[in-house]
Amino acid sequence: MDGPGVRAVYVEKIRDALVTVDPAHAAEYRANASAYNTKLTALEISIRKQIATIPPQKRVMIVQHNAWQYYNDRFGIKTLGIIEVNPGQNPTRRTWHISWTWPTSIT
Repeated sequence: MDGPGVRAVYVEKIRDALVTVDPAHAAEYRANASAYNTKLTALEISIRKQIATIPPQKRVMIVQHNAWQYYNDRFGIKTLGIIEVNPGQNPTRRTWHISWTWPTSIT
């Protein structure tokens, strides 16, 4: 769903749209898009380095909703549990349930 190539396409499309509606600032939009892609690449490298410090069998996450799945897939993290009783609604103390068992392989 999301990756460096897709991210670059989004940035380019936004840059191109801005250049189309405001050509007087085209050079600025191009420079900003390039700088932004550089920052996003550095961020991804940093995230990968941090995750690499975690043994692969311990790269797990419990999330409130499934919006993190693209991230976990991209960085090799296993989703152990999703805590969302009703989509779009935060769990309350009454509805806060975690229906999984902590795997012994990561303890």
